[in-house]
Amino acid sequence: MKHLTKWFALFCSAMLLVVFSACSPKPEEVDTIEALIKTISISNGGLSGGDSYTGQVDNQNFVVTFNDVAAESNIAAVKFNAKLSLGAKLDAESYNFFNEADPAATELTQTLKVVNATKVQEYKVIINLSAPSKAPLLDKLVMKDAAGNEYRASVMDNLLLLGMPDAPTAQIAEIVLTPLRSTYEFTTMVDGVLSASDPGMFRIDFMGLTTEYEVSFATSPTPGADFTQAVVHDFSVATGNVYPDYAGEMTRGGDFDGQYVLVANRTAPKVFRVEDLLTDNASNPVMLNMTGVDVGTHPVSAGRLSHGHVYLCNLSVALSPLEPLRVYHYATPNAEPEVVLSWCGNIGNDTIYKGRLGDNISVNLDESGNGYVYFAKQEPGDKIYRFTVSNYTHFSDPFEISLQTVSSYYGYYNQVADNQYLFTSSYVPMLWLKDADGNDLTSVEFMSTEGGAQPKHGVDPRIITFNRSRYLLFTVANSQGMHWNFGPVLYLFDITDGFDIPAAFVKLQDAMMLETFEPTWEYMFDASGATVASACTAQTAAAEVDGKLVIFTAAANAGFALIEIPKVK
Repeated sequence: MKHLTKWFALFCSAMLLVVFSACSPKPEEVDTIEALIKTISISNGGLSGGDSYTGQVDNQNFVVTFNDVAAESNIAAVKFNAKLSLGAKLDAESYNFFNEADPAATELTQTLKVVNATKVQEYKVIINLSAPSKAPLLDKLVMKDAAGNEYRASVMDNLLLLGMPDAPTAQIAEIVLTPLRSTYEFTTMVDGVLSASDPGMFRIDFMGLTTEYEVSFATSPTPGADFTQAVVHDFSVATGNVYPDYAGEMTRGGDFDGQYVLVANRTAPKVFRVEDLLTDNASNPVMLNMTGVDVGTHPVSAGRLSHGHVYLCNLSVALSPLEPLRVYHYATPNAEPEVVLSWCGNIGNDTIYKGRLGDNISVNLDESGNGYVYFAKQEPGDKIYRFTVSNYTHFSDPFEISLQTVSSYYGYYNQVADNQYLFTSSYVPMLWLKDADGNDLTSVEFMSTEGGAQPKHGVDPRIITFNRSRYLLFTVANSQGMHWNFGPVLYLFDITDGFDIPAAFVKLQDAMMLETFEPTWEYMFDASGATVASACTAQTAAAEVDGKLVIFTAAANAGFALIEIPKVK
């Protein structure tokens, strides 16, 4: 019995030793616990916060590198999606890479830790930002008045509405920009105070990319132009200050593009800087180089501007002597002319036209110099000739457009929207909206009015959107011996009503038929009717300059004017 007891005690001691040995960690097992990054990506990149960027992991040197991360990313709160060693986790939900000492830095570094039980491994994370590609945005702006009342601002079409119309001044209470590293300024703020009398502009800058807002203390914007505040810079018979080039009919072409005004005089064409004319200074024109401009009865008969480029043309195609339609291009007003079109009235091997093409060239090009140029056949006015243009200088593919209605003399074909063009001439009461190929989209027939100038004889029609309003404008020339004998007159119609131009034309025609539609505004050169011309052509153009609507209008014998009209406040 004693032997059994002894053996039992020895057995229990051995079993306890086995149990304790199994429950105690071995030194070599502690060394195998890992705190490593297998793969890792940024999960909230980009301006939207939804872009992902995969990092390059170096587990020898414990470095993670991200390349070409969008500069617009929120680098103050970078979040990672990582595959780690079993049981490991990152030490934070997000990481701040923003370098206050160098806000514009493009190589950013931060340290993150991978934690697994008692094991901690530090990694150096490098984020290399790409160049910025998206303009900054205003996410939130709260302003306060002198009493401390707060107002949440809103943005509409690059107009910053502070929503505090009764407050004379305002200060910033809270502002949030995207990206967060953007900087900002109120251009007229003084010592942190913004005045309602001169709210100025609000600008945001992010690494060289900018966004600009016009500031208003209003709650909602009032659309349109304030015609009661129009300022006329007049070089016409209206003030007895006719610019000499228009004292006669040697100038039948001209244009305005917001930067320059072109006076296409037949012998001395020239360009004015708009900044000079807006100070009533017409004494400093840039004379266009006439070297090689020598083909045709009138080598210069018309001209147009396009994004700072100048075009002149002679508008004649004759057989004897041979005088091709010649178009000259100036890359700048100070450049020498180059012949970009010399057309003898043929398409392929077929001669289709010899004769005059009226006193106009219609140039419709985008900022890259691509688009179309149109000429209208003068008499009978049943054809339009179109040329395809690329890079401002390459004219090709002459194309003939047949008109269903004869519209002799002074035809204009002006682009007003994507594949939408206005066509009319001085001898027809119709204004057509066509596509680039001459197909009708819709039209408006202008009714006769009681006495005075007749809108139905308007030419060079334009449509401009300004301060959330859409305007149709054109100029009527006073024709010697015709049935209208007042003018010239610039007419402007508000055609905002309608979700697009065709819809606006339908509403305009309905109003015309009901005789309920009157011009929104007009400018008459000579109400006496004494200013007449055998060439019943005129020019019209408009652009926004320094926040104002600026309109150009001109006619032979009458002169020209630039008219500044501010926004409604």
